[in-house]
Order: sequence, then C-alpha cells, then structure tokens
Amino acid sequence: MATGDRIDPLLGYNFLVSITDSQPVSSLSLGNLVLAVAGDQATAGFSEISGLEATMEVENYDAGGSNGATLRFPGRIKWANLVFKRGVLPYRDPSDTSDFWSWLQSYLDGQGVRKDGTITLLNEAGQPALVWGWQRGLPAKWTGATMNAQQSQIAIEQLEIAHEGLTLVQSGGSSAVSAIASIGAAVGASVNVNLTF
Repeated sequence: MATGDRIDPLLGYNFLVSITDSQPVSSLSLGNLVLAVAGDQATAGFSEISGLEATMEVENYDAGGSNGATLRFPGRIKWANLVFKRGVLPYRDPSDTSDFWSWLQSYLDGQGVRKDGTITLLNEAGQPALVWGWQRGLPAKWTGATMNAQQSQIAIEQLEIAHEGLTLVQSGGSSAVSAIASIGAAVGASVNVNLTF
C-alpha cells in the first residue's frame, strides 16, 4: 500500500431509499430489485434510518474433559427491525411507495403486501458507495408524531419494518456489477448487468 493513500469513511447524511412490493418467493425479487434501483432512484424520503444490524446467536458446548474452555458454534442470524423516521406531510407524491399509514392500514384491512427495498449510502460526489437490500418486509410498528404546543419541532413519524434478511452490495464500478450479479446467481435469477455508477 502506497503511503499517502487514504480512504475516508463515508458520511451518513447522504442516502437514498427505494421501496417496492415484494414478488412471490418463486420470482426471487431481491436480485431484480437491486438490479433495478441500486443507487439510481429514490422512491421515499427519510430523515433518519437505523437498524442495519445482524446478530449471530452463539451456541455454547461444554465438552467433557476440557475444563479450561467452552466450545462455541455459530447459530441463527437475527435481523434487527429497520427504523425509518421522517417528517409528517399533509399529502404524498403518488410515486412515493412508502406511505406508512396506508401500508399498515392495508394489513388491518386484510390486504397487506410485503415490501422489498434498498438503502443506498452515497459518497461525497453523490455516487452510490454501499447498497443494502432487504426482502419481504412487514410494517411491525408505526409511531405517529408527538405533538407539544410548547415546542416548535417538526412532526416526525416512524415505522419499523421487520424483514427476512439484508444483503450488502459494495458499489463503485465493476465490484458493484460483480456483487449484484452474485446476488442474482444466489437467488437463481438470470442477470444481465448494465449499470453506471
């Protein structure tokens, strides 16, 4: 590694979110979704996102005759809920597929549809640097705005999305193309990648 070469950490304020209805499992939509929206377009605006988190359960085994150590084995991966926060608007653009209340209401009405999505973290030049995709999301918790007549804060709503797993794609040219192609291969989809980052 040459001296003087430095890679700065990404800043967390410049990101895009794309959300779309999940397709049946047989159509393997996550690979198609990442191909379609990996950093190219945003379908929803948010002020804060958290919950990009995975925890592996570790199984302990106390082997006989080995009193000085406990053997540890990998267990299941648990995914944290994604938490999206944004200001409350009096109306939404028709292209915004992320209306929290309508999505929750569709489940209350017995017509809910799961959603897939991507979160794209951009570099300082506004180009995709990292893309996380989630699949088969459900609206696990909606929190409406807190209102207080003594403060002049923006009204914020929050939605927690429970999902069935995250996939990380590292962007930036050929590495993004190969990573996206590997997602398609992993889900059994035929992939023709023609992206410009």
